[in-house]
Order: sequence, then C-alpha cells, then structure tokens
Amino acid sequence: EPSPSHHPHPLFLTMGHHTLFAVCLLSLLLILVCPPTLSIPLHIKNQHKSAEFRRFVDETSQFQQKGGLLSHHNEKQNLYREAHATLRYAKPENLYIVQFSKKIDHSIHRLMQNQFAITLEHYIPQNAFLVVISDEMVTKIMAADSVFRVIPFTKGLKFGTGFGEAKMPWGKAKAEDNNEDPDASPLYQLTVSWMKPSEISEAKRSIPLQTHQRMWLNALESSVDAQKLHYDILESSHRMVFTSTDENILDRIAAEAAEHSYVYWVEKTEQLVHTELKFSRPMTSTGTLDDSDFISLGLTGKNQVIGVTDSGVDTNSCFFYDADNAVPFIDAMSDEEPNKSHRKIQSYWSLLDNVDLDHGHGTHVSSIALGKAQSDPLSEFNGVASDAKLVFLDVGCNTPGGCTCHNIEGCPCRSRINGTCPQSAGSMYIPSDFSKHVLGYHHSRGGRVSSFSFGSASSIMSGYSSSSAEIDNYVYNNPDHLILFSAGNSGSINGYSTTTGPTKETKNTIIVGAETAPYESWTDIYTQRVDYEEIALVTSNEWYVTNYCGLYQYVPNHNESVSCAVAKEVAFADNPSAACCDALDSCRISTQEYFGTSLERVENYLDRTCCMTCVEKLLEISPWWRKGSLASFSSVGPTIDGRIKPDLVTIGNRVQAGDANTGTCTSQKAADVNQNVRASQGTSMAAPTAAGAAAVVRQYFEDGFYPSGKANSDNKIAPSAALVKAVLIDSTRPLQDFLRVTTNGVVTPGEMSFQQRKYHEGHGSLNLKNTLQLDGVSKHKLFVSTRSLATGKQHVYTLRIPDSPTHNELSVTLVWTDPGASETASFALVNDLDLLVGANDNGKITEWRGNCDTDEEDSSANVVDRSNNVEKITFTKAVPGATYKIFIRGDHVVTKEEQEYALVISHGGQMDSEVEVSEFIQSPVTSIFQLNSGIFLFTLVILLLLVVCMLSVLNVCSWILVCLFSRKEGRALVQKPELYKPFTDERGL
Repeated sequence: EPSPSHHPHPLFLTMGHHTLFAVCLLSLLLILVCPPTLSIPLHIKNQHKSAEFRRFVDETSQFQQKGGLLSHHNEKQNLYREAHATLRYAKPENLYIVQFSKKIDHSIHRLMQNQFAITLEHYIPQNAFLVVISDEMVTKIMAADSVFRVIPFTKGLKFGTGFGEAKMPWGKAKAEDNNEDPDASPLYQLTVSWMKPSEISEAKRSIPLQTHQRMWLNALESSVDAQKLHYDILESSHRMVFTSTDENILDRIAAEAAEHSYVYWVEKTEQLVHTELKFSRPMTSTGTLDDSDFISLGLTGKNQVIGVTDSGVDTNSCFFYDADNAVPFIDAMSDEEPNKSHRKIQSYWSLLDNVDLDHGHGTHVSSIALGKAQSDPLSEFNGVASDAKLVFLDVGCNTPGGCTCHNIEGCPCRSRINGTCPQSAGSMYIPSDFSKHVLGYHHSRGGRVSSFSFGSASSIMSGYSSSSAEIDNYVYNNPDHLILFSAGNSGSINGYSTTTGPTKETKNTIIVGAETAPYESWTDIYTQRVDYEEIALVTSNEWYVTNYCGLYQYVPNHNESVSCAVAKEVAFADNPSAACCDALDSCRISTQEYFGTSLERVENYLDRTCCMTCVEKLLEISPWWRKGSLASFSSVGPTIDGRIKPDLVTIGNRVQAGDANTGTCTSQKAADVNQNVRASQGTSMAAPTAAGAAAVVRQYFEDGFYPSGKANSDNKIAPSAALVKAVLIDSTRPLQDFLRVTTNGVVTPGEMSFQQRKYHEGHGSLNLKNTLQLDGVSKHKLFVSTRSLATGKQHVYTLRIPDSPTHNELSVTLVWTDPGASETASFALVNDLDLLVGANDNGKITEWRGNCDTDEEDSSANVVDRSNNVEKITFTKAVPGATYKIFIRGDHVVTKEEQEYALVISHGGQMDSEVEVSEFIQSPVTSIFQLNSGIFLFTLVILLLLVVCMLSVLNVCSWILVCLFSRKEGRALVQKPELYKPFTDERGL
C-alpha cells in the first residue's frame, strides 16, 4: 500500500491488486504458450572472409556475367548452349539452408521425407541442413512444424581452400619439413562437390544427376585445352576431381561450377604429397619397443592385415623375403593375386612400379609396422605386429624415365606431360578416388588397419575439406576399418595447427605425433654403433660439402668459411675421423648456447658430426635426449575448428627397422645387422608403430583375450574401429618431459595449460600395458561396451573402487565414428555424445566432463566438449572405496536414429565387482541430480529465484500496459511533471 505522504503509484489508480495479479498471470501464460523466438546461430565457412577472398568472388561474378568460360570458344557453343542454359539458369531450383527450431531427432527426418521427399544429409551446426529446393517449396517448408528459417546458400559460400587466400603458396612449403622434392612439379587439383540425388526435390529427380554432370562436362570440354586438364567423376562421393598443372584453368572452372544450383562446394589442393621422413641413416641399435610380454602371450598381430600406401617395398629385404613363394604382384585392383601363400605380403598393387629406392621410405615404414626377419640377430628389429601380413599400394615412382598408371580412373599421372609421373625420391602420386582405390583396395584384401605416412606442408591450416569428409564417410560406412595418419614434421614452425593437410583434420582416424627415443637408445647408437670413419668420408662428396657449409648458418657465432675449411680438411685427410676431431678444436662444445636452443638444429649437427668425442659431449650437455619428450619436428594441433589433434604420440625418432635395396636376403646377409637395418625419424615412423599396436589390439579381441586376459575362442569379438581406437587412446598417458623447443629454451609440461598440452601431444604417449588386461603380466581390469544412443537418451555404468587397491589409476574413454561433415560447416562434429563421470566419496560428490583435467580445481575448465568425437577422463588417483558413475548421453544425433559408440574403462587394480550397466533412460536428467540431493535443492532454489526475477520483469511490463490503456484521468495524472521532480538533476535531466 502507498503511504499517505507519497503520491500513489499510477498502477494502483487504474486497477486493483486482483487485476494486477490477473495481468501477471496472463503474461506468464502467454510466455509459456508462445515463447519468444531466440536466435539460433549458423556455423558456416566463408561468413567472415578476407578482402582477397571477397575480391576473388567479385571477379568470378563479373567473369560469369560476360558469359563465363563456356562462351570463349564459339565453334561448339551453339551445340551446348541449350544444355548449358538448362543447367546454369534452371530456376527456381536453388540451394537453401533449412534450419529447425529444436535439436535434430528422427522426427525431423521423417517430416522432411514424408512431406517433401527430401533426405537430410548435409548437416550444418546448429540444427540445419543444406538442400536443393524450388522457390515455391520454400514457402511450404517454412510453414512446417519445427522449421525456424529457410535462407539461400549463396555463391560466395561455395568456395573452399585455395581461393583468394593469402596463405602458404602451393609448392613453396619448406622442403626439409616433409622430405619434399624441389624438382617435382606441382599438380593442382580442383574438387567439385555435388548434392546427392536424395537431397534434391522429387520434382527434379526425373533427370539423373549423372546427366546433369555429363551435360555440363560436355560444354566444359569444348572450351578447355584437353592437354592441360583431366577429370574424374567419383560417383560414390558425388564429386568431380579436375587435375592440371595450370592453376588458372582450375580457377575458371571453379567459377563456372559455383554457378550451378546442384554444386555446393569447390576447393583447390595440391595433389602431390610427400613422405614425412625427417632424417634417415643406416645404423644399428637395440630394439625400440619392449614387447617381450606380448610376444610371450602370442599377441604379435597374427591373422591381421595392415594396409600401407607408400613409395614401394623391397621384397628382397630380410624382413619380407620369402624364398619359397613369389610376391603376389597385381597391375589393377580387379586382378586376382597369383599367389596367396607369401609369408608376409598378402597383395602388392604395382600402381606405378614395384620397386623402392635405396633406403626407401615404404620399406622402412612397412617394416616398422609388421616386418619380420626369420633369424637372429635381425629378429631383434622385427616390427610391432611381426606376424601380421601386408597389403601394399605402390604410389612412388622410382623408375628412371618416369611411371604411368595401368589405365585406372583417377590416375594421378594422366594430367602430366605424356601421361607420365616423373621419378621422384620424396614424392608420391595418390589416386584421386582415395576411398575407392586406396582404402577400398586395402579393405578388399583383408586390411582392417591402414597406415599412411605422407602429407603436404603446403596444405597446413587447410581445414576440414572434401578429402576429410571422404575419409570420415568411408570409416562411417566401413566401421571395422581403422585408419592412421602421421601428423607431419612441421613442428618447427612457430604456433599451432601445423598438421600437414586436410587428411590430418579427419575425425574417425588416428593422427599420430612423434615422441623422442630413450636416452639409452641415443647413447648406444652414437657411441657404439656408428661408423664415424664412414661419416667422415662422406664429406669428400661435393654435395655433402656444400650442405655441410650451409648447415653452419644455423650455428651462432660460427664463421661459415671456417666450417667449409673444416669440411675440406676432413675430406682429404688420411684418417678422416681423427681429422674431424682435430679440425673441430676439441668440438668447441662448452655451452648449450653454441648450438642455439633449437633441438632441430642440434639434431642436424648430431647427424652430421664425424667425431664421436663431440657427440659424447653433446649428449652430456643436452637435456633433450630423453624419452617422454615431444620430438621437435612433430606437428601440433589443434584442427582449424579446435579439435584435439594429434590423437596420440609414440616413438618417432631413431626407430630401427628394415632397410631397402641391400640385396637379396641370404643367410650371410641376414647375419649382418648393418646391411639390413637403418634408423630414421619423423612422424612417418610413429604412424606405423601405432598401426602395429592397433593390429595387436584387434588380435586381442578376435582371439578372445577379453575379458580374462587369456586367449579363449569362446570370447571372440569382432572389434570396430571405434573400439580399437578407444583402447589405443585409453592407454595413453601424458608426456613427462619437455613439449616444445623455442628460441627461449625448452617448454616443460608445467609451463602449459591442460588444453595447450592436448594440442601438442594429444591424449599422450601410447602404452598398451596401461589398458589391456594380460594374464600374468598386467593386473589391470578392463571393461568395454559397444552400444548405441539416440538424442535425449543415456546409458549409466557404475563401478566401485576397492578400499585398498594395488593401483588406483582409473581411465574412461568414449569414442564414436561420426559421419563425415559438410565441407561448408565451420565445425566438423555432426553427432554429439557426452561423457560425464561422477564420484561419490562418503557423500562428497564430484563430477567431471569429457576431456577435462581431473587435477584442476578450477570448475570453469570442466565444461562439456562440443567439438570432439573422442572424450577421455583419467584419474591418476581414483578415490579408494568411492563409487563412480559413468554417464554416456546423446546430446544430439542428427544423421540417423541412433549413434553407435565404444566405451573403454580401465583400472590399475582389481575392481570390487564387475561394472554394472543401467538401461537407457528415456528422458535423462542431469547426472548431478542422481548423485546428490543437496545439489538438487540448491539448483531448485536458483530456479525459484529466476522465477521471482521473471515475475518482477512482468510487473514492469504490466505497468507499461496499464499506462497505455488506462483511463483519461490516469493518463493526465501520469503527465503531471511534479510527480517526476524527485528524479531530475540540477540540469533538469
């Protein structure tokens, strides 16, 4: 009630208390029945582009207004004018984005299919899809339930990487980062992506998509020099791939393609890729992996097949040679292998040739994964999965005069001069249809693990592209096939996101970084095994002298002319190694500053030093030769959209394995380690190491080792790629030593945030003994589950930690194979599941979310992950006696009704009981409500406060309504200025 000494509030002059309450209640009901529509963001690429990109789009538009590429040649213009007009200017069919007002579930798909006969596949965050519809249908779709808006997908949104961007130019990447051959001419590739027939309105499906493409290509062929262009139609992925050595031709084709209503994406890349080998030299050492426990249990990759695509394999190497059976070479994917009894090689497709160069890359990486020598001492250097077999696709050209393909579609040589790929030591020529001719070939020959050790430094920061989506969709459609890529050797580039190419931006693969070898391995190699006389003699070669001199430009305070004098003195000495030590004046190694602080420079110097005394001093003063450190060259993440890459790291430097072209394997040769083994470093070496481990994990499940830790045929499981990936990532632990080398010194883990560490090392260093339960070897308890979830549902898993565990480390890892994203989307994640873990320790409730830091007390970092399809939580010290609940929740599943996932739970000691599994809950509540009633009450109080605030706002709104509709007396009273005097200042404001 107003006091007598004050003017009554105008509200009470026009209505009573009951009327006010009625107005408030009515307003509340209106908000509940007709809630205000909030803005739903759209995450599309090219929304905010540079001035260079906008200028490029404007230029292409002007070019098209003048008639486009197809008007420049008139001799066939009349023949194709009608077809071209039909395709380019067929209206009113256009690309539109249909966005919905709620999370996508199966009802949305049924709505679009039943009412409009359109299949939703190209998902764009949030809650939107890309479709081809007519202008008339736009109005109908807008009137449908749950549709928020329909907006045009304009031409400027269709251009991907390579257009109008001031990025690293093609063919100009640092050759030393990825072993790129500076003499190999670049071959440019343009990918044109078309909408699928199911995404086009039913009225337009009478003309098959292939007809549209063929008519457009016929018109295109009349206006382009056929000698400079080649194309392939990839029907499985609805893409066209154009290749040419003339970049300008591809720019014009891209402009023409972007005008077509059914084309939604065009992008340029460089087709040529390169090995990711950093340094390599013949040397010997002890083995790099302690696998004796796995060997004793028979876990050696038996009955597993690993696919490798690389420069070639020396089939006479002692790690692959079979004296009794010929190598099963084939010339085409459709050919039948002439012999299937070879002890190591299941199939060898000679796409370009069937040889590897001296000290070849392909032989070495294949040997790391699965090479097997049949006698000591070479057997000490067998591969990780030594009993696995190899399916090999040879994409290197090591033949003088060049190589040609055997008439396959997508041949990378057909756009080159005379249809020939030039001989190149570090380059590889990949077929344009990667999923069909590379992954499909591996799979058709039994390969369920594929390892790739190549990339392109010129494609750094290229983002998620057509090739990324192609690989992700392949794994989604072949869920038993695990694919691994090397991360790249561009870690020396300052900054983040240095993985080499769009294949490293994929979601369903494992991207592998490199960690350093143990200190003992370094000292053994350099102080006992290296022939320094041989190294010194190499300096007599003019090429080496030149590079030796050039090397010293990286060494501070060192005169290059003096360095060259040293090299020449060593080259002509009677005792080269002794002369090397004398010339280096006791090595001049007294401080670390002499070499600078770059690990890469020191490794260069170490590899080229011909004096063992200098090497010993260097190893003594350097803190860098320790296991548990990230290799300086290893590329780092994150992806362009912020996902964690690499996924994991493993040994990638000084890895000893088979060498190439050392002659036919004989008993005499097999006894000489130096003739058969070499050590190399690079992420090229890390990827096959992880691939071999993946083959071992597959054997673990297929031979029934789970859950007892012993082989049991009754427990056989056919593991999915997601399950194998989950086990590998679950076994990782953070690196303990330095993570980065900068001009200011080394960067230790303690100097980086948890998220920064993820972008350098991924989830950590691979060690299967951290996860796999092995009888008599590991006391770990392992639990795995493969199930599926829909939007709004959840699964609950419960376990209790023993009161006095022998080891109290607990790790939980969730992995799902996500559909390939639309290239147009800014974020690659399509289906989103959530991992939450809650612990109840005598009433004290704590909750963690996927990929959070369990040691971090700051709750602001404990947020839901909306980017990754891998979520992991590791507790270094799980609470003894505590009960842990693990929730897997379906936040949104947009592509089909349910999303399959793989869950791995491992504990360092025995669990009190088996993990209990709860069935899914139709309408899951926040997990904290199920864990603690106190938190529930606190949340309820907060909600009540929010209601009070909302009612206060409604009160103000009702006051405004009363002012507008009150009686004349009320309006006059409101207008009296004396009522407002208390609220004015000295200026009358």
